[in-house]
This record gives sequence, C-alpha cells and structure tokens, in this order.
Amino acid sequence: MGKIEKGLLGGFSGKVGNTVGSSWKNVDVIRSRPPRKRRGQPTQPQLDQQAKFALMTSFLLPLTDLLNQTYSNLLPRPCPASTKPSL
Repeated sequence: MGKIEKGLLGGFSGKVGNTVGSSWKNVDVIRSRPPRKRRGQPTQPQLDQQAKFALMTSFLLPLTDLLNQTYSNLLPRPCPASTKPSL
C-alpha cells in the first residue's frame, strides 16, 4: 500500500497498482513496476489469441502508410496506425 507523506499533491512511497512511489536524492519519483516474467507455458486460449494478433498485425503492417493518411485528420494522435481494430 502506498503512503502519502506530503499531502494530496506531494509524493508517495510504496506500491499502488503497478506504480511505485519513492524518493531518490530528496526528489519524489514515480515509476512503473517491471513486467512479471511468465511462469509456465501459455495456455491454449492464450496461444490462440497470440495467433490472431499475429495474423492481424501481419495483415495491417503493409497498410501502415495508408492507415496513417486515412486516419491522420480524424484523431489527434501522433500515430494513427495504432488505432487498429482489436481482436
């Protein structure tokens, strides 16, 4: 559990979700926790989902320029290709 030491707008220490608050050289620092390493083998539904995602990515990769031109004026994002449909 995180602990707020200097009020609402001050830094905090400890973990809140995947965020870690700490102090380094008297500077409040917030960082994310490193990702966990996989334990064991992936399940069959996970492998199926990974295969779907790989198929969609391999299909859309050659279309990146077209997606950037098509969606560039619709969304205020730096990379319109990242708005690909999710599976």
